[in-house]
Amino acid sequence: MWVKRELQTYISDVAITDSSTSDEKYLREGYIRLDEDAHRGVGSDYVFIWYRLTTIPEHALSDLKVSSTESKFQDLQKQNYQPVNVNLNEGARRMPIYVWYKREGSNTPIKTIILLLNIDAVPGFIKAGVTVIQKSLNAGFKGRTEYLCFYQ
Repeated sequence: MWVKRELQTYISDVAITDSSTSDEKYLREGYIRLDEDAHRGVGSDYVFIWYRLTTIPEHALSDLKVSSTESKFQDLQKQNYQPVNVNLNEGARRMPIYVWYKREGSNTPIKTIILLLNIDAVPGFIKAGVTVIQKSLNAGFKGRTEYLCFYQ
């Protein structure tokens, strides 16, 4: 099924849930859930990434990053990135993994985000102009390698 929108849409916000208790809240606030567990194959609680759309490019996110070390965490803070609300490894006693976003600094707003599970597809995605953040959201686990991607 394809959807054609009257106006171009952009990603205006990203959130992460590590339980189903806030699903209804995000749905009521207009968020859309990526229909893939960001901890697929890990054997822990389901972790989902949610996003909200806007038709106003100035309200859109302009960049996404992933941190898995304290030094990268501090580096992204210094560059005015904002962390998404949940540590992907919360409660897992593993290194904290955060998704970060930035609104300013780019004339190319983010149009869509994707969780890429087929690592063999990375070259094709890059060739198509998709930014692939090649840091697994399952780092430190024996689960699948999953990359967060976005298209501008």
